[in-house]
Amino acid sequence: MKKKILLFMLCLFLLQTGLFADNPNIDETQILPGVVVAKAKAGSLSLQKAQLAKLNWDNIKKVEAAFPELSYHSPLSSIFRIHFSENIPPLELARQLSATGFFVYVEPVYMNKIMGIVPNDTLFARQFYLRQTHTCLAWTISSGSPDVVIAIVDNGTDYDHPDLVAHLWTNLAEASSETSRIAAHGTHTAGLAAAVTNNVTGIAGAGFSCNFMPVKVSSDDDPLQIPFGYEGIVYAADNGADIINCSWGHAGNFSQFEQDVINYAVSKGCLIIAAGGNNRSDKLFYPAAYVHVLSVAALDENDHKASYSSYGDFIDIAAPGGDEPIGKPGLLSLYPVANGSYGEMSGTSMASPLIAGIMGLLRAQYPNWDVLHLYRQLALSADQIDDKNPDYIGKLGTGKANAYRALTEANVPEAEAEIHFFSAEVSDSIGGNGDFLFERNETVHISAAYQNFSLSAGIGYTLRLSSSDPDLEFLTDEIYVENFPPDSILNLKNALSFRISKDAATHLASLALTFELENGAGGADTIFVPVGKSAVLLVDDDGGKNIDEFYTFGLEKLKIPFLRWDRESLGSPPPIFMRYFPMIIWFCEWAFPSVDANDRAALTEYLDHGGDLFISGQDIGWDLAEPNGEHGQFSEETLEFYENYLHAIYKNDNSLADQVVGMPATLGQDLKYKIYQPGLPFHFQFPDWIEPADGAVSCFRYENQKGAGVYFQGQHRVLNLGFGFEAIDSKRDENPQRISRPRQEFMRQLFQYLGPLRHQPVADIEDTDSVTVVFETDLSPLVDRTDSLYLFYQLDPLEQFSRVKMNVDDSGKGAVKVHFENLSGKIEYYFQLRDPYFTFSLPVNAPGATYSFHIGTDTEKPKLAHLPPADIIAQNKPRKITVAVTDNLAVDPNSVKVHFSTELVADSLTMIPVGENLFAAEIPPTGVIGDSVVYFFTASDAAKNANRACSENFSYFIGRENFELGLDYWQTDSLCWRLDDREYRSPMFSMSTFPGGEYQENTDASLLLVPGIPVRALKDISLIFWTKYEMEEGHDFGTVEAKSNQNESWQQIGERISGATDSWQKVKIPLTTFFSETDDSVFVRFHFQSDSSQEKPMAGWFIDDVEFQKDAGTEICTKERSAHLISDLFELFPNFPNPFNATTRFKFLLREAADVRLLILNINGQRVWELRLSKLQAGLHDLYWDGTNAFGGRCTTGIYFLRMTAEKKGRSEKKQLTKTMKMILLQ
Repeated sequence: MKKKILLFMLCLFLLQTGLFADNPNIDETQILPGVVVAKAKAGSLSLQKAQLAKLNWDNIKKVEAAFPELSYHSPLSSIFRIHFSENIPPLELARQLSATGFFVYVEPVYMNKIMGIVPNDTLFARQFYLRQTHTCLAWTISSGSPDVVIAIVDNGTDYDHPDLVAHLWTNLAEASSETSRIAAHGTHTAGLAAAVTNNVTGIAGAGFSCNFMPVKVSSDDDPLQIPFGYEGIVYAADNGADIINCSWGHAGNFSQFEQDVINYAVSKGCLIIAAGGNNRSDKLFYPAAYVHVLSVAALDENDHKASYSSYGDFIDIAAPGGDEPIGKPGLLSLYPVANGSYGEMSGTSMASPLIAGIMGLLRAQYPNWDVLHLYRQLALSADQIDDKNPDYIGKLGTGKANAYRALTEANVPEAEAEIHFFSAEVSDSIGGNGDFLFERNETVHISAAYQNFSLSAGIGYTLRLSSSDPDLEFLTDEIYVENFPPDSILNLKNALSFRISKDAATHLASLALTFELENGAGGADTIFVPVGKSAVLLVDDDGGKNIDEFYTFGLEKLKIPFLRWDRESLGSPPPIFMRYFPMIIWFCEWAFPSVDANDRAALTEYLDHGGDLFISGQDIGWDLAEPNGEHGQFSEETLEFYENYLHAIYKNDNSLADQVVGMPATLGQDLKYKIYQPGLPFHFQFPDWIEPADGAVSCFRYENQKGAGVYFQGQHRVLNLGFGFEAIDSKRDENPQRISRPRQEFMRQLFQYLGPLRHQPVADIEDTDSVTVVFETDLSPLVDRTDSLYLFYQLDPLEQFSRVKMNVDDSGKGAVKVHFENLSGKIEYYFQLRDPYFTFSLPVNAPGATYSFHIGTDTEKPKLAHLPPADIIAQNKPRKITVAVTDNLAVDPNSVKVHFSTELVADSLTMIPVGENLFAAEIPPTGVIGDSVVYFFTASDAAKNANRACSENFSYFIGRENFELGLDYWQTDSLCWRLDDREYRSPMFSMSTFPGGEYQENTDASLLLVPGIPVRALKDISLIFWTKYEMEEGHDFGTVEAKSNQNESWQQIGERISGATDSWQKVKIPLTTFFSETDDSVFVRFHFQSDSSQEKPMAGWFIDDVEFQKDAGTEICTKERSAHLISDLFELFPNFPNPFNATTRFKFLLREAADVRLLILNINGQRVWELRLSKLQAGLHDLYWDGTNAFGGRCTTGIYFLRMTAEKKGRSEKKQLTKTMKMILLQ
């Protein structure tokens, strides 16, 4: 057995938080909102309460004992439930509470789930499973005993069932009636364990002489969720249960709280039987994988592993569980009387209570045996089934349960030990300074824990530590344990150690933990220990797509020190480790889930401590802020993180643009480039459209005016791109080591705003007699104040740079004064931060790149930068424009002006400062429909002889609308007429009557342009728009209508539209007839009407690219092929549900009979599934996909694409159309 596991675990941090191992498979939906469990540190109860009383934060609602009925001496008495606002992520609150030092651990509450079952409406079948496990024969020796109580901790039981009621355990101290909902699952499991037998009614229970204790741990609102399973275990243990069945659980993280509860119940003599999971995998499933729990896999009626059953070394035993999902019989047991009394179900949920019932026979026969003895007797007497399960040898426990052998065999054979890595913790608290930064000359200790899943002991266990790393000297590299107890976790505290050399450079040290034993397979695991620190932590979160070279090459080329962290193999970087890096670059190109719960908790803590973050990758916003995002990750918490920590408002997962422009006076100024995500075909390019959240600014925009990147500067600094850095200046087969000037310039500019040092360049100086210059730079809050900071400056390019050490105050500001006497000319300079582990220069790549300023007469003009606004359909209010003005000396703030003109008006405005180097003014609404507003800027500097700069001419047109930037100038009078992305002429929206579907009968809806158009502006003006439509000809109509503001009725202008088009058409309608020299206005609207019947579903009316032009004449002309989805052949509607985990439905409207091909591709473009339909008739069609491939196997979780092609061949022409749609499958 050889595995590569991440294990960089920081001892104190992990002990406090309980996060023992990062698991990328954890499902966020398993965490209960609004509550965490916390175990207070040792002390008197009054001291614990006093500590908890200090938690008087506004966001904490209540603190209560988790088990108030237990005495002070109980090991569970120091566990508390802390309730808080559901708006706060539980992982985040757990982190905050851990930091108080009051707790042993703080954990979220995991939402356990009822194991999936596939109900079958067959009511009668034979109980093959009793013979299959030799239970009938075992009854000749023991049928259990009324003194043995089997607790069914489940979602409710029909305990009045005639086949159960005689065996009901009753708590006389509680109310005798239950009014809550009765569930089939809990009733079915109770019947398998303890149904009444020999009563001439129904079925026989495996432990039919035992009593059963129903413990309901679900809510009536959602009976498939088990939020109180562990409270139910405590209840059962405290009320005398001998056996506790748990047919539920969760995959993912180990919970110390849950293990504590298991330990408590076992200490009271309880046997705990748990379903092994229905995950078709060997992923650990809890509580089955906990110590002291007997875990059960499921078999079919022929002893083959059930198709759904989990497997693996954590499984102790197997038992029949049915296999209805593939057409085989399930296990017959009880249903609530209201549901028919009896029925079949399948699942490890069924196998578990069958084992619980058999264990009842053993408990009654051997009442003095302890828990481990009983577990071993049942498991080690099992029948071997490896020959029937060759693909799962050793993965179904010791075999199939045999009740008769368990009762009769005196000397059961031992099994092999099954030892697995559990956790590792690294600490410098003994041989170092305890700051969790592993440094030169420090001694580092490793605590390792391993779990023996077997019910047999491990003999002769040897653990060794090794590495080929030359910077590590091993002090203790081997430990021997003669006997590794069965079903236990062995904690080897500070057992292994090594020393880091005095010359070690920053790197991730790889160490091997290998073990061997005499009675089982050995194993090898790899752990990673970071040595030292650096200027940048590069988090490679691309899911193995190998785009990291774009980043590493760019950083190395500019001599920027960094440490790479592979998220896929190492998990989330621990927050306490991240604090040693002033800047983090995090890239996650199409790796889902993007920035999961552990990542968000780590980044939240990092940013709260003042770190800088650059994060990039297409679809991050889609995954975190879109309700239909990947892996169902979207929640209020992910949206809050995206907006409050990544500082962006998500708009759409496809900007439909490939050009990016930097915004003036921001990090992006003067940058402009094309983008293409390398490695992906054209139809997989999905750069996000994102806009700045409160306090942030848009620093990059696509050429269609949509936001491409946002920058935030406050307590921390963040640059968030809607695309990947690797997409800059790239192509599909891009070589990451090609020197790309746009990528290099982006990286240079990035470090002017984020990183260890921040600097405002020194301005030019006109005084040449005697000058004292103060050079200042700010250090990141995460830079060690003891590091050395230097200024290097050069007076003559032929001379070497002079070096001066700078003083750094407690606030992190570095400064030094340099005096220049009778000097004129250019001064070049740069800064250098020297840490024991890295050297960082600003500007990056210095001295190859430097800052400079000039002493002497200034002749340089200011620089003006401006990004023109989009055209607008009307201007009835002032329009804000901005310009960035920079100067080598200083800008005269009163000199910045904008000069604007139309055909009738010319004027200028003084602009006002609105930010650093940014000026703004509002151009008044002087233009009218059909006008172009032309403008330019002027500015002067503050030189003694001012230098004046004048920009080029810019302009925007009044009277043009492409529906890309909202509906500020449009008004609708019904629920229709909305933006629609199914069909557009210019990306990525048009207006349509019923977005996303066909239009409805009896519709009367208008789209009105507001405000009205002054009639003085309508001389020689025509309304032009592009349209596509599909309406029932002669019955349903679209018209363009107009009226003046004198309360006239609407009148049709232009031709009435009806029928259907196969392409976009341009419509031109003259408005000259409305012209007059008055102050009146004309209103224009698009009016759609349908009657009370419709032959077939139709798409309706689409409008795009509306424009008022100076011209005349009426026409419907200029056919243009569709730029996007809807065509004359078919329309493909979005699939539902999406994401999905079982089956998804998609429908399409075929307008003509055609040959149809449906193809499903995975993210790599490989064919997964295909269907061909010849001569399919016109109409609306439904299809379903169940997530299987062409061979019937289940597809893995991920993004898939449905590609539909329709083809119609005629005598004179051939029509063909292909469309692609994105789907998300969750397994």
